[in-house]
Amino acid sequence: MGRLEGKIAVITGGGDGMGASHCRLFSKEGASLLVTDRREEPGQKIVDEIVSGGGKAVFVGQDVANEDDWKKVAAATMEHYGKADILINNAAIASFKSAKDATLDEWNLIMDVCAKSIFLGCKYMLPAMQAAGGGSIVNISPTKTHPRSATMIRTGPMSRTLRLAIESLRTKSTCFPSITIVISFPVSILILFSILDLCIPTIQPVGIG
Repeated sequence: MGRLEGKIAVITGGGDGMGASHCRLFSKEGASLLVTDRREEPGQKIVDEIVSGGGKAVFVGQDVANEDDWKKVAAATMEHYGKADILINNAAIASFKSAKDATLDEWNLIMDVCAKSIFLGCKYMLPAMQAAGGGSIVNISPTKTHPRSATMIRTGPMSRTLRLAIESLRTKSTCFPSITIVISFPVSILILFSILDLCIPTIQPVGIG
């Protein structure tokens, strides 16, 4: 029997990278999954992979910054499973502009996706977790919230926002080292990453899932 047998896990940004790694590992440990992603194709693909392997999973399209989408996710969780034991707030975005060059709209988008979404997830998943008698929330916090960086919009307030205390729930904000993920960047940033890869090794999501 797996360590998560009988548990229901909701995983945001589950279509690829760390999110997909979480999905595979949780399913292997016996959890039933509700996988969300703003892109239907990769999200449904990981669900199909899990189901074909004998696991249980459903996909719900979601923009984590959208309140109505969180209502939809919470309703789908109750419809399919009747409760939720685990919420993995994995979906995130980043900007490589300095505060001087970034626009307010770009800052607001980062805060919406990386911070407001955490609040919305806790708010709307709380009833499903209370139905389970309690639960665990894991917030994946970017490492760039900790070291000082002149190349990125500072997101320290976001990191602190992720440290939550919710009634009858266990919460954890987790930071990982450099990990291979799927994301689009300008060519100049990709060149910088290629140089960094020679100095700082990256790890695959399955190594920390």
